[in-house]
Amino acid sequence: MERLLDERFSIQGELGRGGMGVVVKAHDTLLDRPVAIKMISRELVDAGGMEASLIIQRFLIEARAAAKLAHPNVVTLYDVVDAKPPYIVMEFVDGKTVRDLVEANGPFELSKACDVCAQVARGLQAAHSLGMVHRDIKPENVIIAGDKTKILDFGLAQLQQLRGAIKKEPVLGTPGYMAPEQILGQEATPASDIFATACVFVFSLIGRDLFEGSDVKEILTKVMKEDPDLSQIPVGASLRPVLTRALSKDPKERPTAEELAAAMELGRTEAPDRYADFFTAASSGQLESGVSVPGIAVYDSAPSTTGPVSRSQASAPATSSSLGGRASPSTAAADALAAGRITLPPPPKVASTLPPSGVLTTSHGPVTASPTAGISRSQVPKWLLFGGGIAAFIVVVILALWLLQAAIR
Repeated sequence: MERLLDERFSIQGELGRGGMGVVVKAHDTLLDRPVAIKMISRELVDAGGMEASLIIQRFLIEARAAAKLAHPNVVTLYDVVDAKPPYIVMEFVDGKTVRDLVEANGPFELSKACDVCAQVARGLQAAHSLGMVHRDIKPENVIIAGDKTKILDFGLAQLQQLRGAIKKEPVLGTPGYMAPEQILGQEATPASDIFATACVFVFSLIGRDLFEGSDVKEILTKVMKEDPDLSQIPVGASLRPVLTRALSKDPKERPTAEELAAAMELGRTEAPDRYADFFTAASSGQLESGVSVPGIAVYDSAPSTTGPVSRSQASAPATSSSLGGRASPSTAAADALAAGRITLPPPPKVASTLPPSGVLTTSHGPVTASPTAGISRSQVPKWLLFGGGIAAFIVVVILALWLLQAAIR
């Protein structure tokens, strides 16, 4: 039998349950529409005393402010009811979270991951323009219904503070998705949401959290001290540096939500850049062993006429942690780059100036040239040499006849 809440909301079933309460699906009998209601645990409220009461008041203020945010990529808060216990009435979205979809079906394709995170960034852009910060972006708080992506739980960060105060625990949010400044206890800013969104993007592509560990302490330590290894993330040349910036430890270096959205929208149709092959080779040690990598030239010594690719061009992280136990490319790759032993010739063209060794490995196979410069005669087709010789002979004969005729006159 359905239960009626405040003689208006007909409770139809439970959608989820957590440490802060329960979320139920209900029908708004007054406005005749489905809604989702987050009901705060009465036990949680009663156990908090005066401190909990103050936090609840702050929560109500923030949630009411969030209710003013109207954007297609944010789940709308319809109402905040100061009851005992208080509850929030939200838009009901018949979809699944990013976490649920990845765990059920595996990682997203690049185009889908970019589309989802572009929509998240657009929602954050609207919120940040109003001075609002989500503080807890994670795969569980991004829900997808068809081609529409929405952010859940805007304005509910104060509930985390309430739970932490009652349990005498520090407020941590979600380990692995908190920005370094949040871990340090500093105030969350729009840049904190950008960091978390980048983590969600990587999770959707690789099927696991970017920062993993055996316990919370290990995860937080990685977030604080280690740069993630992005070498296996197949993104385009314009998105890679933006993604690297979004995961910066320094919030000032991170892009805005608008910049991140634009990069994601471009990355949706952009082919993965060729640097991914280079980083993959570096991670597997192929550069050190001298194995040929398609599209990559590896020299025994630095070429005198062809400069190395700079770190900024390759967007290589200075330090990195391991994803799945792979070796970081920051040693082999960085050393090779710094020594000038590596360059990426633009396929399908072959560089007109080749290294001193005279051998260049490209995606089309080895190319041999003279040690000085230019393409060797052996590379020119024989029919072209023969035709060129005949043409030169004809020109010489015509010129000789013309000079002879002029001398007779």
